[in-house]
Amino acid sequence: MRLFAPTGLRYNDPEMVGRTVSHYRVLEKLGQGGMGVVYKAEDTRLKRIVALKFLPAEAVAGEEERARFAREAQAAAALDHPNICTVYEIDEAEGRPFIAMACIEGQSLKARLQEGPLRLEQTLDLAAQVAEGLQAAHEKGVVHRDIKSANIMITEKGQAKIMDFGLAQLAGQTRVTRTGSTLGTPAYMSPEQAQGNPVDHRSDLWSLGVVLHEMAAGQLPFKGGSEVAVLHSILYSSPEPLSSLRSGLPLELERIVRKALAKRPAERYQHAADLLVDLRGLAKVFESGSATRAAAPASLVSSIAVLPFANLNRDEENEFFADGITEELISALSKVEQLRVVSRTSAFQFKGQTQDIREIGHRLQVSMALEGSVRRAGARIRVTAQLVSISDGLQIWSERYDRELKDVFEIQDEISLSIVEALKIQLAGGAGPHLVKRHSENLEAYQLYLKGQHHFLRWSHAKALECFQQAIALDPQYASAWAGLAATHGTAAFWGLASRRDSWQQARAAVLRALELDDSLAEAHYTAAYVKAIHETDWVGAERHFRRALDLARGDPGPHYWYATGYLTPMGRLAEAEKELERALELDPLSLMAASSLAWVHFHQKRLDRAIQDCEKILELDPNHVEADMALGCCCVGKQRYQQAEQTFERVRSRMPDNPAALGWLGWCYGGWGKHDLARQMLGRLEEMAVERPVSMCRAWVYMGLDEIDRALDCCEQAYEEGDPFLRYVKASWPYEPLQSEPRFQALLKRMGLQ
Repeated sequence: MRLFAPTGLRYNDPEMVGRTVSHYRVLEKLGQGGMGVVYKAEDTRLKRIVALKFLPAEAVAGEEERARFAREAQAAAALDHPNICTVYEIDEAEGRPFIAMACIEGQSLKARLQEGPLRLEQTLDLAAQVAEGLQAAHEKGVVHRDIKSANIMITEKGQAKIMDFGLAQLAGQTRVTRTGSTLGTPAYMSPEQAQGNPVDHRSDLWSLGVVLHEMAAGQLPFKGGSEVAVLHSILYSSPEPLSSLRSGLPLELERIVRKALAKRPAERYQHAADLLVDLRGLAKVFESGSATRAAAPASLVSSIAVLPFANLNRDEENEFFADGITEELISALSKVEQLRVVSRTSAFQFKGQTQDIREIGHRLQVSMALEGSVRRAGARIRVTAQLVSISDGLQIWSERYDRELKDVFEIQDEISLSIVEALKIQLAGGAGPHLVKRHSENLEAYQLYLKGQHHFLRWSHAKALECFQQAIALDPQYASAWAGLAATHGTAAFWGLASRRDSWQQARAAVLRALELDDSLAEAHYTAAYVKAIHETDWVGAERHFRRALDLARGDPGPHYWYATGYLTPMGRLAEAEKELERALELDPLSLMAASSLAWVHFHQKRLDRAIQDCEKILELDPNHVEADMALGCCCVGKQRYQQAEQTFERVRSRMPDNPAALGWLGWCYGGWGKHDLARQMLGRLEEMAVERPVSMCRAWVYMGLDEIDRALDCCEQAYEEGDPFLRYVKASWPYEPLQSEPRFQALLKRMGLQ
């Protein structure tokens, strides 16, 4: 008899009760759904009670369906987690396939919700349990595709069990659903699932977000009179805020649900572990009794984006001034403990766009947005500002300021405090009556500082240096200008834009002066940390400065990013680096720089599949992102997918023909691939470049691919003399493992302070 061949067995025959199927004696019918009928049975061999699920005839009518069932049932059987219903085996009776699984005593979450919404602590507990189960499944490459309240059982002891992984699709294998078809239940479908597009584990996280909303509010977030109407709502509508559906819920729960239900996969939770951290954190706060609750919709606020203020003068000369006001407001509001303020990097991605402010707010995962404009006329300035609610687009507060230019600090302070007042937020005792810090009394020096920042952020280093130096000449006590000067020299040293040794020394002198004038400048501390780490190889001192920056700027993603990349990764503390970068992405959700650094951390850990997923998500958002392409190429080499690696590195070279890192990694690829002639061509090109710039570390990668260890060590030692920042990863990353047993390599680590 051919496996899964259709026969005359009626899967829903009431006469099944009392029959023996394989070695299972059927006791009673438990239920029936679209994917089959379930019976309670006794395993006569092992003397235990099980559940038998028989699939309907149409589910396994063809070869494709039978292949899917076999593959996905095998994947489900490989899952072993307390929050996943255990699958014992798959078998058939008279050609009809069935799954034998644990028999769960309890009720479905759907049945429980018919009694009304759950208590907050129960909502958080069950959601966390489901997230734990999904995390275990996703780590094995299994996507459920049909997470819903009906597929979550609650045992008598309150344990959540995810049911029915029979619809799961093994991630990474060929899709077996036909074009345009969908698997899942409409109200719980992710947007990509509703459109019939390929899905990954993030689709399950969307569905869990729907369940979380359902548990908290007692109703689904997306509704309609027909399946088509529901799918339209999922694709184009935003759910009502939880606070408008049920009073007394924590503001943080609103943010968690909103992030889980982000319509673009790249903007929602990327992994179940990330959602789990937030759920557990909120549960802990709730248990302590300190969770901020929304008393009424009008007082709701958990997060805010300060969008770039428009320059109404429409000239480049004043563009930096409008940007500067925006940045000062971001910095000021970040000091308010009850607000999550989106970072500059994410907020400025919407500069000059005419996109609806509510759509921007949803993409940035905030409940409020501040927008405004700046116009200068001689010594006068007009600033307008308005605070908008993202949920309904209504204006909460607005004001216009017509003042003298010298009053710019007071204007910024008034705007910040007006927002705090409008949102009824109680300032922490240490905040004082002012949020905006006046760094200089000299208005011309302040404008030069803003110009310097403007040029620095656009990689115009020569112009940035000139502006910072002029600001310091006008006000030698201007700590922020000294910090800007230090950061510019440090960046030039790091990327080899000038003499590394001279630039590091200039960065060191400037940052010491900045900290002497004002020890509370977070940006100065992480510049100081880089000087300590790379120029002085003082890693203890580097960590001290990184931690000081973290303490000073808790709402700023920058210190988390720099601590992860500048200290934790070189020291080989990769799990901690991963957490810091995840925190940076939480604060700056659209930061591709932080996302690509996280991909590199996963590469260093040799979690290559995870790193490839990271890179692919980044490249979805920005197909020209060089860091993601480089990491992707290196991952492909690690998986011996040399042709794909070659194509990826060549894609970088097509945009940046003289990128030495691309040449070095491509040479590493050719060496591992056995194409040694091509690898030596890369060496030749790098040796030509060495006349103009230091490329020793890139040459080391090629020699590593060629397995010429002594030559690779020669290049590493030369890179140390050149102050190459790439060298700092030699302790942490797996490609350097062939060098680690060499005494010269161990001696180099000691010279670098890494041993």
